[in-house]
Amino acid sequence: MDIHTGFREKFRKQTGGEINTMEDKRLFSTYQGVFRPTILTLLGIIPYLREGWVVGHAGLFGAISIIIFAFAITGSTALSMSSIVTNSRIGAGGVFSLVSHSLGLQIGGSMGVPLYLAQGLATALFLFGFSEGWLYIFPEHEKLLVLLIAFAGTAAISLLGTRFIFRVQVVVMFVVIAALLSILLGPFRLGIIEENPILWQDFSNSASSGLGYWAIFAVFFPGVSGILVGSSMSANLKNPRVSIPRGTLAAWATACVVYILFACWYAFMGSSQELQTNFTLSVDRALFPELVLLGILAACFIAALSSLAAAPRVLQALGSYNIVPFSNFFCKLNRGEPRNATLFTLLLTLFILLIFGDVNAIAPFVTQFFIIIYFIINTVLAIEQQLNLVSFRPELRIPKFVPIVGSLLSLFAMFVISAIAGFLSLTFVIMLYSYLGLKKVSTPWETVQSGLFVSIAENFARRAERSGGIQNKRIWKPDLLVLLLEAKSVQGLSNLLSGLVKPQGSLCLMVLNEDRQSHEKEEKDKTVSRGMLRRFRRRGVPVLISQSPAKNLGEYACLVLSFLESRLALFSPNGLFICLEDISQHWLQRITKASLEAKISLIFLAKPKLKGRRQLLLKKYTGLILWIRDQSPSWEFSLQLSNVDFSALLAYKLKENLQLPLTLACVVQSDLAAQQAKQYLHEFMLIARLGKHVSVQVEKTSLTKHIAEQKSGALHIFGLGSSVTVSKKTMQNFNTLSQGTCLFVHDSGAGHESILV
Repeated sequence: MDIHTGFREKFRKQTGGEINTMEDKRLFSTYQGVFRPTILTLLGIIPYLREGWVVGHAGLFGAISIIIFAFAITGSTALSMSSIVTNSRIGAGGVFSLVSHSLGLQIGGSMGVPLYLAQGLATALFLFGFSEGWLYIFPEHEKLLVLLIAFAGTAAISLLGTRFIFRVQVVVMFVVIAALLSILLGPFRLGIIEENPILWQDFSNSASSGLGYWAIFAVFFPGVSGILVGSSMSANLKNPRVSIPRGTLAAWATACVVYILFACWYAFMGSSQELQTNFTLSVDRALFPELVLLGILAACFIAALSSLAAAPRVLQALGSYNIVPFSNFFCKLNRGEPRNATLFTLLLTLFILLIFGDVNAIAPFVTQFFIIIYFIINTVLAIEQQLNLVSFRPELRIPKFVPIVGSLLSLFAMFVISAIAGFLSLTFVIMLYSYLGLKKVSTPWETVQSGLFVSIAENFARRAERSGGIQNKRIWKPDLLVLLLEAKSVQGLSNLLSGLVKPQGSLCLMVLNEDRQSHEKEEKDKTVSRGMLRRFRRRGVPVLISQSPAKNLGEYACLVLSFLESRLALFSPNGLFICLEDISQHWLQRITKASLEAKISLIFLAKPKLKGRRQLLLKKYTGLILWIRDQSPSWEFSLQLSNVDFSALLAYKLKENLQLPLTLACVVQSDLAAQQAKQYLHEFMLIARLGKHVSVQVEKTSLTKHIAEQKSGALHIFGLGSSVTVSKKTMQNFNTLSQGTCLFVHDSGAGHESILV
């Protein structure tokens, strides 16, 4: 293996994409690999045997509107696919590869399997069409025998390889062009022109026969659903990023023009009644009828071959990523040809031909699978355009409304054509998606899906910030920045911190190193941090742990608050958590002032004075006590309770997460105040929805005495009040008296928290 081949193979494995060399003679050009198979599939049986029927039922303008609507769906899909192709490293499987690279193998696989089935069913569909044309010429022949012979011919050619199929396409292309010209030049031989063609049908006759506008559309649409055939040949193209957009769009535009020309031809070549009943009018009114018959047979036969060439390549790509059963069998290539996948597809086609005896039995499911694929392709591009990530740099940029319109039209067409078939097809795709999720199919490359939810969240957050709604009392949750001097401190705090933020909050732990550490100590701290990271995540707490050198924790905290005040970051912390013992009175005062200016809530932790290993922190508490200040003489409720909201919210979360009984404690100076306080706290307990195991304790005594009377080991929560002045000594005294853990909290001062909403 030379260096270039080795690089290509490594790149393919890492990215799932293919790098093909232009010098490889086994690969195909845009015309050979994309345009020709796509146009031959689009110009299958419908222009010859069904378009006249459409014009007869809908009128000229009605038929043209149906054509435009159908081609709007396939055209938007072709544009969306082309845009994605020019931004992706497309591998084997065409559209399956595109979607997998954008949204991962789970979604790509749930679309790739329907794509394979649709193309496999389309093979049988075109063989049914071939048999109809043959029986028109030779009505005495047995239909099943015709089908089996046609199947044997397609099987033999397909097993000879893709290059042989494409050689046959060269001959068929000339036959199809000659047949189309023979039809269009028919008036010059017969001189028959309808003087008063019906421009728009009122559908009265159609309604009486059970057909309406959308029923006619359902008959027509399967004929133009082969827009993805060329893209499935991606692994066999010299330059798929260029060939697929050019070939697909050129085939789509050519087919659209041909269909509109034929609609006009039919409108002027036969009456409405004649068009509705005579399916072979194009043969009867052609310049060379025999050539048209040959064109019908050739078009159906080569369309079946084109689908048979595309479907196995999708199956082979699915097998390469272990998405389907027996993947090891399907993923194998023999001289670049998916022989095993082709054999299985032939067996599937034969089974369908034997079980379903008519084209109408499988057409709805072929159509629905294709429409679901169209919907997914348009949706993928709409998502990538909306996110506007730097990784999305397509060479072909299209307006944002194109994929959105394509998605909506696809959904509409799905249920208009057949609501039952659409529901069954969607159910199949959803079940397949669930199966791949349970199978845990892993995507070996980065996808949009991996950052999709973050990007969407950021997008909506920016909009909320511009509208002033990012700070909403109802969606408040504690996102705490925790500043620590030692990594081992996290071990003792894990239970408390988890209780403060679960289930929707988050933690950002910053371990500061005041002095230069030795390499051994630094590595030890990193090991501790990694262990705590795993522990928090096992508890379901989103957490980030980082280390940073800093000479002074208080100074660092003020710098962080200054940054948060600038509101430069979305989803930034809304609370600061600091151990009281790690800062001095001077920095305590400055931090409090800075937090009020930044509108960030504060939590100061005072640990219990214990000996030995228990000095870290008690992991189990005897109870939870929320201290409420005496608000005499006015005990009133409002949606903003000064110095109560934040502390009460934290108390509620700790109560629920740590399963602790909560006590609302208050110290007053008079009997009247005691009565008012009890009534207030009982009503507060109900209005705030604090739940069960909540009690009220009001005493006419001093605060220090009442704190000392509480059980040791309790977790106390104190509100710091609206004043900027705080005293570390007072906090330490309360901590000593309580013989437990104390949290001294200060709300943001901006009204972000409310216990009563």
